[in-house]
Amino acid sequence: MVEAPLIQNAAMAEPWRSDATENLVMNANFLLVSMLHLDPDFRARKVAGDVHWPDLEIRREDIPGNPDASEDEIVAALVERIVARGVTRDRAELAERLRAMATVHRANLDALAAYRARTLGGDRPNLVFCRGADATAISDRVYNPDYLVAVQRAHGGMAPYFEAWRAVAPDMETVVLPGANHFEMLGDAATLKPLADLIAAQLNLDAPAPVPPATAPEREKDRLSSSHPAARNSAIAVIGLSGRFPGADTTDEFYRLLLEGRSAITPLPLDRGWSVEGCDATHGGFLDGIDQFDPVFFRIPPKVAETLDPAERLFLMEGWRAIEDTGTDPVGLAGANWGVFCGGGGDYTLRIMDLTGVSPHVTQSSIPARLAY
Repeated sequence: MVEAPLIQNAAMAEPWRSDATENLVMNANFLLVSMLHLDPDFRARKVAGDVHWPDLEIRREDIPGNPDASEDEIVAALVERIVARGVTRDRAELAERLRAMATVHRANLDALAAYRARTLGGDRPNLVFCRGADATAISDRVYNPDYLVAVQRAHGGMAPYFEAWRAVAPDMETVVLPGANHFEMLGDAATLKPLADLIAAQLNLDAPAPVPPATAPEREKDRLSSSHPAARNSAIAVIGLSGRFPGADTTDEFYRLLLEGRSAITPLPLDRGWSVEGCDATHGGFLDGIDQFDPVFFRIPPKVAETLDPAERLFLMEGWRAIEDTGTDPVGLAGANWGVFCGGGGDYTLRIMDLTGVSPHVTQSSIPARLAY
């Protein structure tokens, strides 16, 4: 675990509670930050040290002081502050997103405050708790939400919430990683490497050694041999498979395409709304049926599905089919010990932002998360 707080009693929970107005102000700042970071010029100014958060922060006194102000009035005032600070987005869109963020955030805070962990019984996992040196709850480098300010004021930082884990796992090991607090941890290669080395040690994996290009194939052969420690400790069995490819909707079709030596390169499709005039490329590899997706089957609201990353849709469908390919009912995996892992990337979020003015998400982690859900 990395700087995960644990609440043991009502006194520890109290600072984490946020009233409705403060919660809206907090999420207005989160929305402001996410929108501004979509602007390359803003990111460049931030790297150059020309962005000072106190000059941008939205405060409670920036909204109507009328205690009887409705939520609509508060949201409208906050959206105006967001726009005034340089976000050029549709106000209705910003208001909708602000309300959604605030609802989810407050539910998360309430759940964190209400959760009480029980002492681990039976076979305990090898629990390692990673934390920064100071464990401060706030930083002068970023926006500090009201609950973290309250935690710092009431308890002097996060340390009591970290130590609370010892009541649950007395044999827990604590490791101090580079960085004073969670704002500085895991932000670059220097702070990531100690954590990567720690994980490798826990899994009994050898640290990778530099391999000269000429000997790389032989090294790979040795790495995969049954006598190699890493091979013994991380053996896997592939029991299900699925995939979509240009010219092939399944792995079996793709295999046949390769056996027959056929090409999957075709002219540019004309049904995707692309402007192909003046385009140098005339051919490429394209997936069929890219517009065919059943959001209701995956319990995704149709409005969300409209801007869903195509890679996310494909991963959902092919991940589901891969599980079915094992002879397993995917629904039957609920509560079992398993995980979803994927490699993802691309600039779809930025493309959608160019078209709609709003980025639908800011992380690739939603791809495996949707399938897991």
